Amino acid sequence: MARHRYGLGAFALEMAMVALAAAFAFPVYILVTLAFKSQRTWRDHPLALPEELYLGNFIRAWNQADLGDALIASIAVVAGSLLVLVALGSAGAYFVARCWPRLGYGLYILFLLGLVLPFIAGFWGTASLYQGFSELCDTMPGDRMANRQCFLRRLVLSWSACYSAIMPVMIYSLWQVLSRT
Repeated sequence: MARHRYGLGAFALEMAMVALAAAFAFPVYILVTLAFKSQRTWRDHPLALPEELYLGNFIRAWNQADLGDALIASIAVVAGSLLVLVALGSAGAYFVARCWPRLGYGLYILFLLGLVLPFIAGFWGTASLYQGFSELCDTMPGDRMANRQCFLRRLVLSWSACYSAIMPVMIYSLWQVLSRT
């Protein structure tokens, strides 16, 4: 008699993965639906799909944040970086492809370390951020001091969850906010 591989445990695990996927997709759904709603619409029905696409939020964001200038600057940085990376990368790749096998393997390991070490450095950055904000939280008013640990946990969780994608933007924004005070 053949054993059934798909049992109750596999079904429970599959349902847990579906629930986890829904938990990750829900904030994205909220973000997208709120982006296409007017303030009155999202205040009245925040979870409903938009009845019509409202682009006023994008227009207001474009104008208030000067996104046109930022777009031009981003295009210039990306184009320049791309030219330099293609020129240096192709020259480096040619050398690695033509060099001795032992040296090529050593360079391969070096490249792998270049992929892994930024991830580790991100964890060091998270620890240093926690320590820095821990000292800053000591200066909080007395009524907010009770929420100090909760604030620090949320800060580290949010930082470690998204540091790899938007770390430079977060550091710059954090620096701007902290330098104003």
